[in-house]
Formats: sequence, structure tokens, C-alpha cells
Amino acid sequence: MTDPKDPLERVSGILEELAANAGGEIEHDGAEALASSHRFRLPTDATRFETLYQVTQAVTSILDPVELRERTLDLLLDAIEADRGTIFVVDPDTGRLEPAATRNIDNETLEDATCYSNNILQKAGGELPVILSYDTRGDTRFNRFQSVATLEIHSFMCVPIRHDDDLIGTVYVDCRSGRKRFTEDDLNFLVAFTNIAGAALRNAASHQDVLQENRTLKKEMSERFVFENLIASSAAMQPVVDLVRRVMESSVTVQIAGETGTGKEVIARAIHHNGVRASQPFVAINCAAMPETLVESELFGHRRGAFTDAKENKKGLFEAADQGTIFLDEVGELSPAVQAKLLRVLQEGEVTRIGESDPRHVDVRVISATNRDLENEVAAGSFREDLFYRLNVVVVKLPPLRERREDIPLLMTHFVEKYSQRHNKKPAGIDPSIVTSLTAFDWPGNVRELENEVERMVALSRDRELITPALLSAKLNGPSEPTEERGQCGTLLLPGDPRPLKLEGMEGERELKPRVDLFEKALLLRELELHKGNKTSTAKTLGLSRAGLNKKLVKLGVLGNG
Repeated sequence: MTDPKDPLERVSGILEELAANAGGEIEHDGAEALASSHRFRLPTDATRFETLYQVTQAVTSILDPVELRERTLDLLLDAIEADRGTIFVVDPDTGRLEPAATRNIDNETLEDATCYSNNILQKAGGELPVILSYDTRGDTRFNRFQSVATLEIHSFMCVPIRHDDDLIGTVYVDCRSGRKRFTEDDLNFLVAFTNIAGAALRNAASHQDVLQENRTLKKEMSERFVFENLIASSAAMQPVVDLVRRVMESSVTVQIAGETGTGKEVIARAIHHNGVRASQPFVAINCAAMPETLVESELFGHRRGAFTDAKENKKGLFEAADQGTIFLDEVGELSPAVQAKLLRVLQEGEVTRIGESDPRHVDVRVISATNRDLENEVAAGSFREDLFYRLNVVVVKLPPLRERREDIPLLMTHFVEKYSQRHNKKPAGIDPSIVTSLTAFDWPGNVRELENEVERMVALSRDRELITPALLSAKLNGPSEPTEERGQCGTLLLPGDPRPLKLEGMEGERELKPRVDLFEKALLLRELELHKGNKTSTAKTLGLSRAGLNKKLVKLGVLGNG
């Protein structure tokens, strides 16, 4: 056993503070229901000092509330030689006492112990009462409690658990054997015990609150990243979202294929930040943006003096991403020499810095992206076949924006909010006709081009005014070329609706160059048809007032000025 002087020295500061703050009233045998004030005294038994020391260790060593309650109850029963016991805690939502840890307690005793504890709660004022019955057989206060007689409880104690000024629960202990009767020394120890246990339980509860808050924040960040940055409500994007969700919880190598600007890095970041490596580094590099002479050094590092400008040892990006994820954008641009080294990383989990011979172990998830057809590159001999298969374990194919036009209104709304905050703008809203223009355009630069267009409009907009078609760039506000999604001459197919919009005033394919007002007129006519001419419901669908709808119909020549 540990020398009792050692725990005494270590815990004396805590106990002296408890002695200064502890106090209350005691119910015990005798005529007085509430006897004179019971003041805390330090226990003199070395074993009990050791127990109190172990409880103080639990304050810092056990942070799980359930484990802490179980451990402290076991320590208590051993120290005072009690047969049974229960720790109750106050439910913060209901204010009721709930059993949180029990030893050998039957339902009858649990009900009675709850009653004793509630009695303490009801009397909890400036001074908290404690209950001690030396011998229940001669204690008339407890005759009405069935468990005392039926279960032959000889002696019991019930003491509040508190931390600072807060009552956080109670402890009930009893003895059924005639060999043990609790004394005021036992009660004194129990008061000291519950004060230390109270601090431990409050610390553990606070720790759990922090953990829950972190989990909530991580969940919110995860959902925010997936559903806010990865805008994907269209049918074309649902397989992508499903596949991304499946690969998040593993470290499988992923390749993301798609045209320039389709959001390949957004997908890579979503996989990382919502996966098993989320707490580790995410390192991204655009292989096409680096000079060929520097790519190898950037990826794998170098030793001082390895080449002219190598003035110090440098860690490569693979080492920087150890335990995390590296995103290799435009991986098809890598030279054959770098491809060979990349293959070794994927096969062996090792990198060798330039100028060194000894490899270094790394554990990195590799996500690559390309807008090239790597199979054709392999056939042409410009990309290693073995590396191709190592990178292509799971392939995520991103559709171009022209194949997911249903997402454009959501993307537009997201980018308006994003750049309104960034540029400190407060637009009153967006003219509905802009959606028509954006949806009809083919976006060769995909989501990136759309984002740039929206940022431009927001930056040029005025506070408390609508973002209007006048802010669209020339490519959108002027004539546009026919697209694959346009149907027969004089019509336009919009996503989600098999019926074409009829564009009046257009004759012949060469004149299929709709302006904003023609799109808007066609859209209004279609919505009126869908709502069977009901202007109120049509206006609501379009986000307009009924008067605003009438003005647009007059402006576009659908209604007369009269």
C-alpha cells in the first residue's frame, strides 16, 4: 500500500479547501429531527486518506461520467465497508434525481433511497442536510419505509453531492449485516468523499459537453462542406454524391475525372474532411502549374546541396501529408520520372528525397484528378499503365455543368451569398430572369466560370437593389450560339420539363439567338399555363407579387397597358 503520508501531502490542499467550504445539517438518531450543524472534519484513518487520494486521481484520469461514477462508488463501498450503494444525479432537463450507478440495490430500496434523496433536495437551501441512521431498528423516523424492515437494513447514510453552489446529486449507502453500523466518522468521510467526487463528476460532465459540442461542430462542418460547397440536387449528380459518401469512410485511392472547372477539388476536400483522416492534413498541388524541374522536389523533398538552389533540407508534400490526404490535381501532366516515383509511393508507402538514398515511410491517402482521358494517354505511351491502375481504384466522374442545369439556380444562390459576404454587399435579391439566362448558357468553364460570373455581378451590384440582367457579362446579355439543349427552331428546352418553351419572334435556326426578355416571356407564359392562368399562384412560384407579375406581363407584351 502507498505510504499514507504521501497521499496526505498530495491531497491536503484539496481537503483543507473542502473543510473550509463544507457544512450542513445532520439528521440522526434521537429526538431532534435536525440536530446541531454538522461540520466537516478531516478523516484520521490512513486507508480512507488513500481512498480520497484515489478519488482525486480520478478527477484527472477518468473523464467518462459513467466510468467515473462506477469507479468512485466502488472506492466508497470498500472504504466504509458498506454492503450496498447508489449514486443519484440530478437530470438537468427535469430536475429529478435519477440513479446513475448502483451496487446490489433492489427496487424497494431504490425507491426509498430516492425518497431520502428528494428530502435532501427539498431542504437544500444555504445549508444542505445529510442523513445518518446508526441503527434503523430503534429509529422511528424510518418505520414507514418498507425496505428498512423487509430487507433488514441496519444502518444507512444519504449525503448530497455538490460542486461549488450546485447540487448535482446524492449518495446513498447502507449495511444489512449486524457487523457494521455507520458512525459520525463514516459520515465525516462520506462528506469529504462527495465533495471530491462532486468536482470529479462536474469535470467529467463538462468534458462530455465539450466532446458533444465538438461532435456537433464537426457534424455541422461536415454537412456544411458536403451540402453547401458540393451543390448537387440534379439527377446527374446523385450517383456522384452516393459514391463520395461510400468512399469517405475508407482510405481507398480515388481518381476524379471531369472537365476543367467541374469542382474536382471540392469533391476531394469533401472526401477528406468527412472521412477517417479528417483531423489530419489535406495537401493539394496542381501538377500542371509547377515547372517540371520543381515538381519532384515539391512532392518528395530534397537534401541540402542536392542541386544548385537546394540550400537546406526540405520536406516534400507527401511527408507533409503523412497520415492525411494529398490531392494531385492534373496528375496527367506529371513527367515519366515523377510518375515512377509516385508509383513507388502508392506501392510501398515510401518516398526518397532528391539527393538521398534512404526512403522515408509515409501513410498518405492519394486522391488524383484529371481532365484528360488517361486511358488514351496510356495507349499513346505518355502515361504509365501500372500507375494508371494504381490511381484508378475508385473513379468519380463529374458531369459538366451543361448536363446538370438543374443545379445552376442553387449554385447561383450559394455564390451570391458567398460573395455578398466577401465583398460586403447587401443586394435586395435577384431578378428571376437572370436564372433563365444562366440556365440557358452552356458554361464551357463549368462551375468555376459560373462562380466568376456571379462574383462579378455581386461586385458590381448596389446595396438594397436587385441584381438585374444589366449586370450580366456580354456573353450572357447578348446573343448566344445555339446549344445542344435547344430543341426545334423557336423553342428552348429547360431542365426538368419535357415541354419546350416557345420563343416568339424567332424564325429559322440562324435567328435562334434568344435575348433575356424572350426567355423571360416564355417562362412566364409556361408558368401561367401550368397554373391555369391563376396569376396569384404563378406570381408566388416566380417569387413575385401579383402586381409585379402584371408589370412584367405588360412589359413583355403579354398584357395590354389598359
